[in-house]
Amino acid sequence: MREFTDFDNIYVFINKYAVSIQFPYEIGGYGNVDFFLNMKDGSSYAFTAFTVIEVNKIMISEGVSHFVIPGMIIVKDISYESIFSAIEECIRLSYTGNCSLAHFGVIQGKYSGR
Repeated sequence: MREFTDFDNIYVFINKYAVSIQFPYEIGGYGNVDFFLNMKDGSSYAFTAFTVIEVNKIMISEGVSHFVIPGMIIVKDISYESIFSAIEECIRLSYTGNCSLAHFGVIQGKYSGR
């Protein structure tokens, strides 16, 4: 179960493992958004959420047939609900599978709170 509250783009994301998700700026109107996931063990991970449409636009504008970026997650739309669902899946896979959150996000070091 999760609960979240908006504190200046810092969302308290309470579950068994996570503390918060921090967005450097308001989401909406963009095809991607950067954010940080802060864990109860003190680790912090950077992610970028993209829509499929945005990835396609970037590949067309850059004239490439691929798109690879560390910390990328694909979501249906750039909304808090889509991002929170994706992060819950990353956490679930990292604690029930043979991988760590570093497989999904880019480790940033230790989280020291707000």
